[in-house]
Amino acid sequence: MTGPVSDDEDIARYASPSKINKKTGRPIGKAFLLRSEQEEYLSVYCLNMLPGDDIPSRVKHLKKHIPLETKATGKLGIINVGVMRKYVESESQDGRKLSVTHEPETGCEYHCGIKGLKYKDELIAELIAECVTECYTALAKPRISGC
Repeated sequence: MTGPVSDDEDIARYASPSKINKKTGRPIGKAFLLRSEQEEYLSVYCLNMLPGDDIPSRVKHLKKHIPLETKATGKLGIINVGVMRKYVESESQDGRKLSVTHEPETGCEYHCGIKGLKYKDELIAELIAECVTECYTALAKPRISGC
């Protein structure tokens, strides 16, 4: 599936241990920065596309099948798409309009991207971090391909 992710859906972003606030245990803005100028979007996962009836059950599935290397002390930050979009637009100096689109990868249909970010866009990254509603500890696992 391609196209926009609706405002009522929830997304998850993995934050490595170095991108977690040691006092609060929550992802910091650095977890929401693009890694290079060439990146077109920030990778996230659409929880609503995963099996389960609620966020905890969907996160449990994601933890087992996330297609990247994770550490047990890393966190999965959960964000509601509509809340994030409205908050960033209202709180950013430039009225930034973010979008979230389905960006399926081989074997990973629930991969998505947050678009509208710029490289080293620290203010926007901090605003996104403020939208994290829940955090879940990740499972330690080596990188795998596909979901």
